[in-house]
Amino acid sequence: MRVKCNPEEFLEVAEYLMNTDRFNKNPTYIRTAVERSYYASFLCCWEKLSSIGIKIDNQRTIHRDVITKLLDENGFISDLLNKLRDERVKADYYMYEKFDNNRGNKSIKIAHEIQRRIPEIKKN
Repeated sequence: MRVKCNPEEFLEVAEYLMNTDRFNKNPTYIRTAVERSYYASFLCCWEKLSSIGIKIDNQRTIHRDVITKLLDENGFISDLLNKLRDERVKADYYMYEKFDNNRGNKSIKIAHEIQRRIPEIKKN
């Protein structure tokens, strides 16, 4: 039996990490919070696009395709998601980049803004 994952719970994990003293001073957990913020936003945007008839299935280019399709439907959300994606890539691959509370909390704030604006995504 498959259980559907709720992408918004990824954002809850990010908030938990950033609001817990044991984790919010450790760059590894802050990077994880940034990653979870991005994936919460990405998955919700992908689902929204699908719900309005915009199918994106190419696994090799899916992240870029979602951002590009969003640009057609809502450029502001596309820009925010692209910023989060850039942060996620840095969190995943650039170990010399400094990740502190400000950076983790900023990613969460951007993710909340995207979540708030998802209903604005409409097919043009």
